Amino acid sequence: MNRIFFLVALFALSLSNLATAATVFVQYPDPGGPGITSDPTFATRTGPGFFTEADLGSAYFKAKSESPDASFAYAGLQNLTFTNPLGSAPILLPAGALGVNITGQYSFGPPAPSGESTAGASIIGVLSVNDGSVARVARGDHTLGTHWVNGAVFNPTNTTTPTTLNGGTVLFNTATLTNLDMTLLMPAMTIDPGETLELTFLLQTITGANGSGVKSLADASNSARIFLNLPAGVSLIDNAGTTLSWVKPVPLPGAFSLFGMALAGLVMCRRRAVAKPR
Repeated sequence: MNRIFFLVALFALSLSNLATAATVFVQYPDPGGPGITSDPTFATRTGPGFFTEADLGSAYFKAKSESPDASFAYAGLQNLTFTNPLGSAPILLPAGALGVNITGQYSFGPPAPSGESTAGASIIGVLSVNDGSVARVARGDHTLGTHWVNGAVFNPTNTTTPTTLNGGTVLFNTATLTNLDMTLLMPAMTIDPGETLELTFLLQTITGANGSGVKSLADASNSARIFLNLPAGVSLIDNAGTTLSWVKPVPLPGAFSLFGMALAGLVMCRRRAVAKPR
């Protein structure tokens, strides 16, 4: 009986799909106030000084805003949920199996030829996972500011702010006055049988400029992409039943954590059978 149980667990792993329900959305400047467009799989919007796009199928999220025409652009994912269907076998995700990489560029100017002028920009990424009892968060803020006096740069600022909760990690790989490369990572997690995780992500660009002809650009349309590595044989499907191709097998040894458990169980059963007296 024990041998059959372990074989069933191993067979279930090879066939499992983790059903998901999700919404992607974009938010953007609108004459009547902030505009929002949402959809189960794809949303995009473009207008004066901004572009934003959210695509669940590719896991790409893009946002770009340029002041004075547009002060912000958002792209995000909410309520992406997945449940472990594997009977009594947990799904083990190593640290870094779930995360997002964000790249961006900035530009400022030209400054006003006389007097004072200013420009600022931020790119912000927030990744969180909640299992109903523990919220894990990784948030990275990159904020730049430039101040000109009579056309000359005075006291530029470059600030990186990581905010984490319950094991989240923020890596600022590059954070200069012109470029950003940032990675948000989740810690090791165990998805117990029947347990559901909820994933959310938000990408923001925020810009501001003060002075005649001064512009500020934050461009993260190049762009942010979520990655998720699940054990071999376990896949994630979207609302339409399509397998999400950006979800990849966990690299060794994580991919075979459940295989190892099943194999160990079979070995124990075999030893007991050999040792059993007649």
